[in-house]
Amino acid sequence: MGDSRGHGGAAVLQLEGGAGVAERLSPEGAERVMLDYGRRFPRLMKELARMMGYRIERRDEDYRALGRLVPVVRLRPVESDGEG
Repeated sequence: MGDSRGHGGAAVLQLEGGAGVAERLSPEGAERVMLDYGRRFPRLMKELARMMGYRIERRDEDYRALGRLVPVVRLRPVESDGEG
């Protein structure tokens, strides 16, 4: 797996299935992602937070706060330019 900077400062990753870009979400975006995940998977979210050293309850505000505290990245595929 390689890493280079190219897409607006985002990390470009070369993976087995192709290339992808890892972009760090804004604090607001991270809050939304964590809130959505926490609502859909409350037990898993609580365990994930515990593994990262945080104690949370099953509350929306705790999910949002976790999103403000930890880096959240979005992975998306990019078109290959044929070089590599």
